Amino acid sequence: MLLLTLLFGTSVGQLTDMVPWVVAAYLLGALQVLPLVFVFASPLVTWQLMTFGFAAGTVSGLVQDEVVPWPVASCISAGTALIALASDRPLRVVSAAAPTSLILVVLPAMWTVGLPLHAVAMIAVAATGIVAAGAVFRRLRAAETHLVVERGLRREQEHREAIARERTRIARELHDVVAHHMSMIAVQAQAATFTHPELPVGVHSTFDDIHAAAATALTEMRRVVDVLRGPETEGGSEAPTLDGLDDLVARWCGSSGQQVDLRVFGDPDTVPTEISCAMYRILQEALTNAHRHGAGSGVAVEIRIGAGHSRLTVGNVIVPGHPASGGGGHGLIGIRERVAAYGGTVETGPDEYGRFVVDVEFDHRAGAHAGLREER
Repeated sequence: MLLLTLLFGTSVGQLTDMVPWVVAAYLLGALQVLPLVFVFASPLVTWQLMTFGFAAGTVSGLVQDEVVPWPVASCISAGTALIALASDRPLRVVSAAAPTSLILVVLPAMWTVGLPLHAVAMIAVAATGIVAAGAVFRRLRAAETHLVVERGLRREQEHREAIARERTRIARELHDVVAHHMSMIAVQAQAATFTHPELPVGVHSTFDDIHAAAATALTEMRRVVDVLRGPETEGGSEAPTLDGLDDLVARWCGSSGQQVDLRVFGDPDTVPTEISCAMYRILQEALTNAHRHGAGSGVAVEIRIGAGHSRLTVGNVIVPGHPASGGGGHGLIGIRERVAAYGGTVETGPDEYGRFVVDVEFDHRAGAHAGLREER
């Protein structure tokens, strides 16, 4: 604004000596300088307004004695607007705007005030140099923007690599800490039946269940390790889905002694893989909770799969003396977090029949959007 005020005051002062009326000097000064107010918002509009102001000065030369009212301050303003236009707009736009303005302003001055040909050539050369400088500035700015983008991508890549390294470290520590102890449990449980053949048959069965549970835990842990290490890990196991329901229920009934009534309505193959895996894990946790809080009672599992949605309901009778909290355990918290990750809904708590129920429902489309956000 300081520069604009200085240019306007200087231009008006010079125009006062060039035109016979003070009002005309102020009008011409305003048209030739004040459009710079818009130079950052729209350089093209600024240049067009200035072209009109300089053309008005050319026409005013008809009533003067060979004096064209283009003050030095106004010319500086025009050069500023032209370099701003060249650095903001593509070269084809500037190549059309600048020559058109010169034709409308400079060439008529040869007739109105007798502007010599060499002056016209000097103005054309100066305008060409300004346009070239603006084009160079535009290229430099584009290169700088590209460099900033490249730096951002590089930082993002470094961030991803740091996350991958941390995931690998966590996976390695998890494997080192847990795998050894779980392996020892599995080996000792299996060896106990051979080293102590005098044990009752029921105890042998218990040790077999311990061995199977430890082996399953090892398998699940390796899957978690594979996930932590990332999708590039070779030889990783696939996540369990609803296709393994029968095996899950059979293993559970054999290891816990708890009866499970499983009913499936619909085709599990139509459930998206992510939601199918989530429902499998939720059923695992729900069965664990049912055994913890309702040992000795049966568990009713119902899965209903429809067009675009799926529902899992797990209910068991609440045994007196066992806690039946609706939200104090980590298992129910984990279920809610897993359901929320895929845009589903969950309700837990006692029903009117004295059962504790975990009721989960997924919208397949909402689950797909949640999975896409997770990938992003």
